[in-house]
Amino acid sequence: MSLRAHLTTLEASGLIRLAAVQPELEYLFRHALVQDAAYASILKADRRVLHRAVAETLERLYPEQKTELASVLGRHFREAREVDRAREYFILAGDFARQQYANTEALAAYTDALALTSEPTAQIELHLQRGDLLELTGQWLEAEADYRAAVALGEQMTNTEAIMRGQHGLSRLALQRGDYTEARQYLEQSLQLARATGDQRGLATTLHLLGNTHFRQGDHVQSEALFQESLALRRAIGDQHDTGLSLNALGSVAARQGDLAAAQAWYNESLALFRSLGDKQHIGLVIGNMGKIVMRLGDYSSARALYEESLALYQEIGYQAGIADMFGHLGGIAYEQGNYAETQVWYEKSLALHRASGDKSNVASGLGGLGDLAFLREDYQTARTYFTESLTLAQEIGDQPNIAYDLVLLGAVAAKLGQHHKAPRLWAAGVLVRLATNIAWGSAELSLYERVKPESLIALGEDAFNAAWDEGKQMTMAEAIAYALKA
Repeated sequence: MSLRAHLTTLEASGLIRLAAVQPELEYLFRHALVQDAAYASILKADRRVLHRAVAETLERLYPEQKTELASVLGRHFREAREVDRAREYFILAGDFARQQYANTEALAAYTDALALTSEPTAQIELHLQRGDLLELTGQWLEAEADYRAAVALGEQMTNTEAIMRGQHGLSRLALQRGDYTEARQYLEQSLQLARATGDQRGLATTLHLLGNTHFRQGDHVQSEALFQESLALRRAIGDQHDTGLSLNALGSVAARQGDLAAAQAWYNESLALFRSLGDKQHIGLVIGNMGKIVMRLGDYSSARALYEESLALYQEIGYQAGIADMFGHLGGIAYEQGNYAETQVWYEKSLALHRASGDKSNVASGLGGLGDLAFLREDYQTARTYFTESLTLAQEIGDQPNIAYDLVLLGAVAAKLGQHHKAPRLWAAGVLVRLATNIAWGSAELSLYERVKPESLIALGEDAFNAAWDEGKQMTMAEAIAYALKA
């Protein structure tokens, strides 16, 4: 009896159904229970023989499609107890899925490969691959577990590259949480290893991440120096991807300092590199940063187009932190155009994603944005609640840009609540933080300050206003924060 005859009989009995004729004849079981029962009826030894036969037949018939069939081949070889061949195909399947930004499938494939891997070096690579994917998709606790596993294995094997790569991942997660002390601890260890071993690539990455830490805390002089040192090393190595990261970082420093022309030049060079590499995540990053530039120049239409392009890329690859950022920036456009209902929607969506991921710095920024909206609605008590929560969080993580912002805006709230002696003290303290860290004023912040300042000046008179301002200038940042948080 031919195979076609057997299939016809099974189809007539209602056990299977024709699924496709082209490009290949394909049948499916009508019910999963039937499939399970049929599979269970086969002796285990026979199953292994059949799985191996299926896998080897697929390899023979479709030699040019092994990559696309890698996950199927991996499963068949695993069930055939061909561990090495199964692991090879699962890794291939993970790499292929990752290239397609099929993150869920890539994670599953790497997990399957790891379960079949006993060699420590291969385990390290799989932990790092999974950690990167979990970090990308906002699963930070799971990512941390993989990075820690890679570091532990690296220490067992005295594999300094693995240790550093794991520490880099852990530092990025700590930075996202706003734990700058922990981030620096990992990076100082990595720095010592890189210098001791002469690992220039590891050194460049460590310097770049240290630059990010300083940047997030508003220390732009130090962050620029670290980014420049990292860039020089990356250019010498010839690593285009990492060179693009350094160029983008220097653009962000220039933008924060108000040098928009320099920022645009850095971003243009960075974007050209990432486009040549087809790196969607970092194309989205740079395009989003370019959106900030044209936004500050008042070109809201171009800014929206850039933010939407970046958002589409982030959504395609499942990059949750980037999606949250673009929600916030689209809300910023609506804010500038006076569409506050739309702003509220974007800001709340952004804040929810940042809260879910534990990104304290961006949570503080999101709370500040919602405080702005409450202020514009003249709901000053609600605005104070938002700004107070933001300032408390910013103080916890040492986030000076948000501290400066919240001090100035809490000064505006104080003025609206009739606390005119308090307002100039907070404004002076906020301005000093900005001057100390060379942070440019934000448009919303400057607008509210310039609108409200005359009210306190008139209420107090020039001499009393200046005296209060001088008192604010004498406060340390910690004293100013404590004063701001007092009811």
